[in-house]
Amino acid sequence: MKRYLELKIMYWDNLLERIGKDVDIVCEADDLCTQRAAWLSLDMYRRFIKPRQEILFSFIKSKADVKIFFHSCGSVYDFISDLIEMGVDILNPI
Repeated sequence: MKRYLELKIMYWDNLLERIGKDVDIVCEADDLCTQRAAWLSLDMYRRFIKPRQEILFSFIKSKADVKIFFHSCGSVYDFISDLIEMGVDILNPI
């Protein structure tokens, strides 16, 4: 997961360095749930995934004045407060 985060940061760094001033919204996605339930417990999410998403979302917002559009399939109700806390501005749970 550390390497995945490093790659995502490199991707956004490169992209936003080039076009960040022309972008209003960026999209990130991570399917946390099925249509009826989460793939992992909220505790596991908070231990393993959320800290990395916090770093990534913070990095993105430090590079450009953008809104973060986050897509996750399924029933993400239990995750909404965490997503808001991390800076997600738009949620697409379809």
